[in-house]
Amino acid sequence: MTRRARLKTAIIAHPMLAVVIVGSCLAAVAGASELIAREVVADKVRDESDLVADEAVIQQRGGWALSALTGQRLPEVGIASDDATLGPFKGVSLRLEVYGLRLGSSSEFESIHGLAIVDAEALIGVFKRALPAVAVTSLKMDSKQNTISMTYSVAGNSKQVELRPETSSAGEFSFVPADVNPGGATLDRLGTALDPSTGPAEALGLKVEAVAVLGDELHLILDGGVGKLRW
Repeated sequence: MTRRARLKTAIIAHPMLAVVIVGSCLAAVAGASELIAREVVADKVRDESDLVADEAVIQQRGGWALSALTGQRLPEVGIASDDATLGPFKGVSLRLEVYGLRLGSSSEFESIHGLAIVDAEALIGVFKRALPAVAVTSLKMDSKQNTISMTYSVAGNSKQVELRPETSSAGEFSFVPADVNPGGATLDRLGTALDPSTGPAEALGLKVEAVAVLGDELHLILDGGVGKLRW
C-alpha cells in the first residue's frame, strides 16, 4: 500500500485526523507569512529612519506584522544600531523603543524612548567640526565629576577647558564650561553646535532627558511623544 493510500485509510478511520492535518498546514502557512511580514516591517523601519544605518537590528515586540502592513499599530518596536547619526554625532550606539508605530507613506508613532552612547572619538570629531578654528588635541572623561576635559590649541597656544554636559527643562542639551573663565568666546558656540536633538532626532521629537559621563563615553537618555520616522 502506498503512503497516500495509507493516509487516506487513516483519515477515513479517524476523520479528526483530517482536521488536524489541515489545521497544521494552515498554521504553517500563517506562521511563514508572519515571518515574511516581519522582515518587510523591519526593512521599512530601516529605510524610513534617518537615524540608523542599514545594519540596524529591528525587533517587533507584540502585535502582528501582517496587521501592521494593513495600517494597524504595533505596540512596541525596538531599534538597535551601533552606527547611528544623532544630530552632529556620528557612529553613535543607539537603542530606541518605539511605541504605537503605524506604518504608512510617512510612518508615525505615539511615543519613543531611548539611550544614546557617544564615545570619545566621536566627540573629538564633532568638536573639530563645530570649532574649526580650534585644534582639539585630546579629551579626558571624568565620571566622578561628570565633566569632559578638552585640550585644544589656538594660535599655537595649548589650552584646556572643563566641560560639563547639561540638559534644560525643555529637553535641550549643551556643554557648559565648568570653569569661571572658560577660555574665550570661541567655546560659547558649543551649546547650539552640538545639540543632538537636531536633524532627524528633531523630527522624531527626541529630547534629552538626562546626560552623564560614564567611563570613556557620554550617555544620553532620550524621550519623546508623537513623531514620524522619516524627517
